[in-house]
Amino acid sequence: MYVKTMMRVSCYLYTKKRYDEMMLMNYQAVLLKSFNEGLHYYYMKGLVATRNYREALKYYDELNDIFLSELGTGLSKRFKQLYDIIIADHAKEESKDMETIMRELSSHDQQNQGFFCSYEIFKYFYELLLKMSIRNEQNYYLIMLQFSDGTLDYEKIGLDFDRVKRLVGSCLRSNDLFTRTSETQPLLLVDCQTEENAHLIIQRISNKFYSV
Repeated sequence: MYVKTMMRVSCYLYTKKRYDEMMLMNYQAVLLKSFNEGLHYYYMKGLVATRNYREALKYYDELNDIFLSELGTGLSKRFKQLYDIIIADHAKEESKDMETIMRELSSHDQQNQGFFCSYEIFKYFYELLLKMSIRNEQNYYLIMLQFSDGTLDYEKIGLDFDRVKRLVGSCLRSNDLFTRTSETQPLLLVDCQTEENAHLIIQRISNKFYSV
């Protein structure tokens, strides 16, 4: 009853463009009902409506990670549709000068390891690199890893994705990408000349996993 009431009020406030009130209410509600998608959805719609695009993208990535970790599944299709709206609206923002653009592009730490991103971002990169590989006759390999002891008892094998994320990232080059499709399934996109090189990467990750 509480959730249904919050959803009705959220819908009302959204149609009345009272976004700040709606977001404050939703923020308080998700503290009580952390895994209710509807409450998160209206909070994210509020971020989009108030043009907080960067915060909305960050919120999406973090929420998707939490749902994968705790529930074993990512966000629903409507979140993906909202994500696409954010990307499209973000592109329509007013022009920036080159100095501002370069400062924003250089604001992230450059680390000599693989680049981790959300699955949605990974799909955009995949499409782009697929076209580049055809044009430049360059080889990329898609690798999916499965961390399991056969029973999917994560605590038994001492597995948490933060550990996997650090381990996989340290075994990749800075131009390699990786994401995850579930709590125990990292997905890699690596630039390799031969299939043998791709197998070497898999072996390097495996060796490091069992050595720590």
